[in-house]
Amino acid sequence: MKSPAFAVIGWFALFALGQALAADPASKEEDTPVAGATASKKPQAAPAAGPTSKASTPAVKVPDGSATPAQVRTAVEQSLPFIEREGLAWMQKNACISCHQVPSMVWATQSAHERGLPVDTAKLARWSEWATSNGLRRAVFFNVTGDLLKKFEDGKKFPEEVTKKLGKLKDQRFVFADDFDAALAKNLGDELLAAHGKPVTDAAAKTKQGGAGSSGDANQQTALLLARADRAANKPAEDRLELLSGMAKFQAKDGSWPIAGQFRGQQRSLDEAKVVTAMWAVWALASAGDLPADAQAALQRGREFLKAAKPGVTTEQLLLETLLAEADSQHDRAKELTAELIKLQHADGGWGYLKEREESDAYTTGMVLYGLGRLGCDGRDAAVGRAWQYLVANQAADGSWPQGLKVISANKKEDTKLGDAVYTYWASTWAAIGMLETLPR
Repeated sequence: MKSPAFAVIGWFALFALGQALAADPASKEEDTPVAGATASKKPQAAPAAGPTSKASTPAVKVPDGSATPAQVRTAVEQSLPFIEREGLAWMQKNACISCHQVPSMVWATQSAHERGLPVDTAKLARWSEWATSNGLRRAVFFNVTGDLLKKFEDGKKFPEEVTKKLGKLKDQRFVFADDFDAALAKNLGDELLAAHGKPVTDAAAKTKQGGAGSSGDANQQTALLLARADRAANKPAEDRLELLSGMAKFQAKDGSWPIAGQFRGQQRSLDEAKVVTAMWAVWALASAGDLPADAQAALQRGREFLKAAKPGVTTEQLLLETLLAEADSQHDRAKELTAELIKLQHADGGWGYLKEREESDAYTTGMVLYGLGRLGCDGRDAAVGRAWQYLVANQAADGSWPQGLKVISANKKEDTKLGDAVYTYWASTWAAIGMLETLPR
């Protein structure tokens, strides 16, 4: 059953886009999404984790001009190796969880797992554990630097044999504790490891690496909550509470959350960036189910802050206004906002970062698909099917969705090569997340 907000999709999208499908009563009935948004103040619950083996694609009829669910699944499967490779490379090279890389990798992979795509669940658990535990709580990385070796030698802290063997690990950065443990075991042997392993590990641990925010901020915690990263971690209940309490910890007195990372330099005012940051945080908390007292209080403060929010220039803010209106059971308002969102869809099926921009991009299109999916739409809705087609048609051979820095960033001093890589990765994870969220269940 469709939510009230997305009842508008059926009549508005078909009318505005001139779909011949509207004239076929049988097809119209099949065009109804399987999963509807709830009518309560809580958005629909996140799906239960799926199997590790590939699930079959439900047989559905999609509008003309749409990609099929099978094509969407194939596109996502082709994206996962790119998402894994570049996500791990970022962790290793930059020693930073970031707002755009590691949480996005976990989110896309967890979503793929829940939809039955083949995923290495052991790797997923490892990444999730690192992100929710190491990355957010301590931001610990391990590096036996030249300076550290010199201290060992000068202070004679360890036997000469140990210091010599540790030299083989000089300046190798390890982002996972078990990788560092394995390297120590290989180089020291069992006897030396037992005697000196812990003090070496403590000395090699580098905390708060990767610059400001590497030990966790609201943007990262929001993404990890929406990614349901705690489900794949080793201590899901503990990690969930840690993430929820962290949202309260990072909240400002006025009910907003600090703008972090890439959110600060995009093509919108800082006021809008602040509002969008708060909207994502409120959406994550509203989607999380039962909340501890501190997180519940943070949710209420966030809602109060957003009451004074002004309309923005980005499609992202409009999407979040729609999600939050439906979450708060403001169904008529959500219906109006949905109609406005659908009007912004371009002829090629995509959406642009700015509401007035004519060019589509994968980052925004994937994000909009995520929102439509959370509120009950799937590929049998014309707007979703056309967005699918846009993303399938624009995927690169390596599985990514290339996107230039200047499509979204307003930072003229930012390294273009690095920025293009960052936004290509972010766009690729959003594309995968959005397509997965709108697959029929």
